[in-house]
Amino acid sequence: MTTTGRQLLTRRLKLRPLENRDAGAITRLIGDWDVIRWLTMPPYPYKRADAEWFIGDQCSRGALALDFGEVFVGVVHLGSGLGYWLGKPYWGQGLMTEAAEAVIADHFAHDDTAITSAYIPGNDASCSVLAKLGFLKSNVNAGYSRPLGHDVALQGMTLTLDQWRVRNPLLIKTDRLLIRPFARGDLDRFLAIAGQERVSDMMASIPHPLDRLSASNWLGTRQFRGRTPFCAAIAEHDGPLVGVVGIGGDPVSTMYFIDPEHWDKGYATEAMRGFLVHVFDRFGLDAIAAGATADNPASKAVLKKLGFDVTSTRLEPDPVIMYRLSRTRLKANR
Repeated sequence: MTTTGRQLLTRRLKLRPLENRDAGAITRLIGDWDVIRWLTMPPYPYKRADAEWFIGDQCSRGALALDFGEVFVGVVHLGSGLGYWLGKPYWGQGLMTEAAEAVIADHFAHDDTAITSAYIPGNDASCSVLAKLGFLKSNVNAGYSRPLGHDVALQGMTLTLDQWRVRNPLLIKTDRLLIRPFARGDLDRFLAIAGQERVSDMMASIPHPLDRLSASNWLGTRQFRGRTPFCAAIAEHDGPLVGVVGIGGDPVSTMYFIDPEHWDKGYATEAMRGFLVHVFDRFGLDAIAAGATADNPASKAVLKKLGFDVTSTRLEPDPVIMYRLSRTRLKANR
């Protein structure tokens, strides 16, 4: 059996629904006393039957397995609060911070509800993860630890959308536009724009037809998390989403699209100029690549205005002209 739900990808991890095949790894990793002593719900000693029950029970709660390469290393879930655990062999590598960050970004892309969590005082690793993510301390409550067999103190932690945005700021303002992280209300506008064939035809990552679930997954997996890769909303000042801009890949490349209703207003050039200045400085980039299909004269014109130089032409599966913009050329062209 495979649980339902979407996958999330980070720089090093794949977050996916739990599967029956994970029972052995869960039993081995969570059964380590140094792991389970900081949790409240699992029994100790921990048996395979407990893992099998956990997999079935967590189906409805959205628990996600963490795959580091092809290896199962832990679990993260966001139900009534953020919970997680990581196998001891994988401690000290920042994996849980990376995984939880992806789950939180996905949550705030669709929901502005604050996220809560808690840890047993003395669990310095968990405290550090939550602090890095921007959580602030709230109340200390009493709880029962099944592994320890007695009541424990639980340090409550809370993360609001505003706290998340302070930790992960992205706000680029031009004369008419605002580039910002995706917000809860962007899904309908994104679906209406990207669902148009004349837009999706220019974007290799957007299928056509585009359904609501696919659109939601697209936004969630590309939400801004403070580093590349990411995409962001292009909006009019105090207005709705009118387009999308993004950056990522190796070599680092950029992409964008604008609602056809707003074509011929210069929005693409204005948004991209502001965005490129920001990302060159923020991420210390020396150059950024871009591509435009051969039958997209508007996009080619925008890239030329911004100072991009043609580097090559890719002929398959469809002709795409490749461009490159250096930091020096951008500054000279401003």
